[in-house]
Formats: sequence, C-alpha cells, structure tokens
Amino acid sequence: MPPSMILWTKTNNIMKSKFPAYHRIHRDDLLERFDDCIFMFDACALLDIYRMKKEVTDDVFKVMEHLKEQIRIPYHVAEEYFDNIHEVLNTQISNIKSSRTDFNKFVQTLEAKRSQPYISKKTTDLLAKLKVQVEKDFKLQEDYVKDQLIHGEYQNRMNNLLEGKVLEPFSKEEIAEIEKEGEQRRENKVPPGYKDANKSSNRCGDLINWKEILRFAKESGKSIVIVSSEQKEDWVLREQGCIICLRYELLAEFYETIGNHDQLIHFLSLDLFLELAREKDAQVVSEATVNEVKNYVAQPVVQYLSYPYETLKIPVLDIPDFSQLVPSGLEEQVESWHKLQERLDPNFLQGYRELMDKMDRAARPLWDVSQKVAKEESTKLREDKATRSKDVDDNPTKEKGSDTDNN
Repeated sequence: MPPSMILWTKTNNIMKSKFPAYHRIHRDDLLERFDDCIFMFDACALLDIYRMKKEVTDDVFKVMEHLKEQIRIPYHVAEEYFDNIHEVLNTQISNIKSSRTDFNKFVQTLEAKRSQPYISKKTTDLLAKLKVQVEKDFKLQEDYVKDQLIHGEYQNRMNNLLEGKVLEPFSKEEIAEIEKEGEQRRENKVPPGYKDANKSSNRCGDLINWKEILRFAKESGKSIVIVSSEQKEDWVLREQGCIICLRYELLAEFYETIGNHDQLIHFLSLDLFLELAREKDAQVVSEATVNEVKNYVAQPVVQYLSYPYETLKIPVLDIPDFSQLVPSGLEEQVESWHKLQERLDPNFLQGYRELMDKMDRAARPLWDVSQKVAKEESTKLREDKATRSKDVDDNPTKEKGSDTDNN
C-alpha cells in the first residue's frame, strides 16, 4: 500500500474514533449488523401500526414476530403505548365518520342535476359505483377498528410479541433526577424533548426513553436501531426535507456514554425498517406492504380504502368545454373536491387520477369564468354607483324635480 494511502487510512480511523457522531451510517452498515442489532420501537411507531388497514397491520405484525428476539421497547414507551391505544382507535372511528360525511356531501353536490346539468351519465354511473365501493371500505375499516376496541385481538398480539422485551423501569429517585436534568436541557434546547416544553404532562417522556436506551446499549454492547415515526427537530436532523439521522448531540451523547465507536445507533421510520427487513429476506414482507406503509409515513391520510381501478373499469370520459357555464356554488364544489383528495389515500385515488384530472380541467374554466363574471359584475356596480353619484352632483334638483313631476 502506498505511504499516502496508509496515512489516509490512519487519519480516517482517527477521525472516526474521535468524532464517531459525524460518521454517517449507510444501508450496508445496517445490513451487515442486521442479525445482531436491537430494534428499539417507540410509542409512535407501535401506535401507527393500528392506524392502517387490517391486512397491512397483519403484515407488519408478521415482520415483528419474525424478528421478535431482536425487538425491545423502553418501559416508558410501554406506558405511553397503553395510555394512547384507545384514543388512537377512537380517533380512527371519528375520522371515518368525518370522511364519510365529506365524501357523501361531495357526491350529492355532483348528483344535483339542477346545479350540475353538464355532468354526463357516464360520470354519474361511475360516481354511483365509486360511492358503493368507498362505503364498503369505510364500513370494513369501521367494523375492524370497533372490534379492536371491544375484543383487542391485535392488542393481545402485541402483548404476546413484547412479552419479556420491555426494559426495566427507572426507580422513582432516578426519574426525579432525569426530570431535573430535563429542565436544564429544555432551557438550553438540548435534545431530546425540548419541543415538549409546553406539554402539561409527560414533559420528560422523550428524555426518559432516551436514558433507557443509553443504559441498555451500554449494558448489552449491542448496536441500536430506533424505529420511530418521530419527526420533531429535537430528535432528528433534517436536510432538504429529508431526515438524515439522529441529532448530532444525541449521537455524541451515545458514544460518550457507551465508550465504543464501533457500536452503532441509527434511526429508521417504520417503512424503512420494513424495507430493510425485506432487503435482508424478501420472504418476510411484500413490496406492496412496504409501499403502503411508506405512503402512510410520508403523508398521514385515510389508509383503509381499496384500489378498485380494475374492478370499476374506469372509462375515458367525454367531459365537454363548459367555459360558457357558470353554475352556482362552484367555489364550494371545487374546494370540496380538493379537500376530499387531501383526505384520501393517494394509492386509492391513483385509480381515479384520469377522472380527477378531467374534473379539475372541467372545473378550472368554470372557476375562471365565474371569477371573471363576478369581477365584471362588481366593476359594473361600482361604475353605476359612480354614475348615479355624478348625476346627483351635476343636477341636485333632478331627482326632486322628477318626484314633483310624478306627483
């Protein structure tokens, strides 16, 4: 090896050992240590599993059960999970009801022939099929979530999965010391948890979880992969809209605590955890499941609608040019349509993308014309008012005289 290469290698090793927090961990590093690392789930990731449709939830559980010997959760995470699981399920039911109301209102708007005479029969028939399919999906998920609230099949499955995997809690005295430290860290914006300063309770929850992870890593000597849906700046470093890694302060604290720069700690969202598991063993989880979870993590939306594009055989619709029509309530209809798109699963909407684009193209000229007409009417009113005012100024007795003549 050339002397310059030897020098570079020594320097590189010195840099990594002296500044391990700044050494980026790549996919190959994780795959190399995959079979021997510990996956440390937080409450956000555990609860997100219940926010998806049943088939996806079931697939995620299968992956976790496959890797259960490598899974751990902090004791405080378990407390947060049990404190919030019912709220998560109840919120889903509320979201389904709200989404159902919004969707039905939108369909009713388009079905109103008097207001929407230009909607073709093809579109009306398609909307009828869409309404049946969407209601079926709403009902399926609603029944599933209610069943989880009453019978708790997946809650019991989670309990069995995590049996013996929960870390030991801190004593009351240790918790008091951590809370005291937490106050100082919040004042100086030292991660994690300073973004929770305004919370009325559990203000030190993140720090307690972090301290449990540090203690376990030091005692076990294992590399740690935190699986979390956390995106706050007091946990992760974000560049160009992407989460890069844990905050450098946390990484530095980790290596200072454990004293071993070869022991890794990394942060993965739930979808990246599944993606890594699939790369290690493609039989563990399907690509479709990974993509569904990825869509949820990227944009939390209604995730339980099916994908009936092939079932409905969506045709190419002949939507004419409505630029000469100005239907009433157009602004509310366009706004309702866009809000509905935001609430629904992008994968579900993909099957209807062609229809949605056509409806948007049809709505745009209507919107433009309605805005133009409104502007012209407003201008005309102002001009008429100005003309009347000028006439009165020029001939103040005109109106009085007219009244006298009429009498």
